[in-house]
Amino acid sequence: LLAALGALLMSLDSAINIVLPAMADAFSVDAAAIRWVIICYVLTYAFTAFAAGVLADRLGPGPVFTAALWLCGATFLGYLVAPSYGTVLLLRAAQGFGGGLVYGTAPALVTLSLPPERHGRGLGLMSLGLGVGLGIGPLLGGVLLEHWGWSSTFIFRAPLFLALAIMAQSQTRRLNSARPGPQQRPAL
Repeated sequence: LLAALGALLMSLDSAINIVLPAMADAFSVDAAAIRWVIICYVLTYAFTAFAAGVLADRLGPGPVFTAALWLCGATFLGYLVAPSYGTVLLLRAAQGFGGGLVYGTAPALVTLSLPPERHGRGLGLMSLGLGVGLGIGPLLGGVLLEHWGWSSTFIFRAPLFLALAIMAQSQTRRLNSARPGPQQRPAL
């Protein structure tokens, strides 16, 4: 459930595509410059997702996943006070770092915490969370933009991530036990 909720919250980033024109207007940047809102996130996310697996092998996926949730929650709070376009880009890079850690550890969290016969169901639930977030993100982005402005598409996720981080933290013992043993570790 934690992995599915993490995937859901991360995939709600699809709401950002709707607000890019409003962000460009707010910061007086052109279309070429506003693309960096996406690029900063995607680049850090892509590199971090791979590194998350290595971290999870060493520390366990639970602690890495939980730290990622805290990082994402704090990053989304940062949009409350983002004074400039440069700050938004830094927040997007931090968000990508956290997102890569979430996506990079969620499948391991599922497979290591469930018996093998339930792996398919667990991974399916995680994928459902991902799909739901991608599907409702643009609609939600449009509603938030219309009523509260572009920054609301980031800020609304802060309490959701922080609540999920608290849930994950409360499951620390169980999450820490979801760790590959020597026979489960891939050969490097």
